[in-house]
Amino acid sequence: MNELDLLNIKDPFQAFIFSHKHNIWFTHINDKNSFVWNNFLDKYYSAFLEYKTKDISLMDYYVLLYYLEIFGLITDKVIIHYCQIALCSLPKIYETDHLYIIQFVDNHSFRSGLTNLLLYRDNEIVNKGKLNCIYSENEHNKISFLHKEPELKNINNKYCSINGIIQEIPKQN
Repeated sequence: MNELDLLNIKDPFQAFIFSHKHNIWFTHINDKNSFVWNNFLDKYYSAFLEYKTKDISLMDYYVLLYYLEIFGLITDKVIIHYCQIALCSLPKIYETDHLYIIQFVDNHSFRSGLTNLLLYRDNEIVNKGKLNCIYSENEHNKISFLHKEPELKNINNKYCSINGIIQEIPKQN
């Protein structure tokens, strides 16, 4: 087993397990901005390196692109951009956050510009740490992370529910 065997594993989670099991680039794969993740990006997603924002780690960008490819969304530059912004808004990124972010961003109300994302972590004991989203039409930032669940009574959306379902189409001028 060598480094090339590791680089031939496209799935980042399987590559991580393989690296730890065979002690190949063990310390480097744990570093989110190491050459290992740069090598993965060069090998599998070199055409998308120009869309990476400076604030996201190489590993998180690779995982994001990996999932976007699985969902058939990898060529959508808008989703790539907003997913990175959402990930960068989080104080800490956990394993399932990439999937949640993709689902939150790939929503008709958000993509059409009707709503903004309010991200927060669940405070229930069972789901502690689970990333959640509320769609709000009246926010200053397109994507925000809140340290606690927002007050739902303060969110008055005209066109969409807080779960992002469009209830009414805005009138065209």
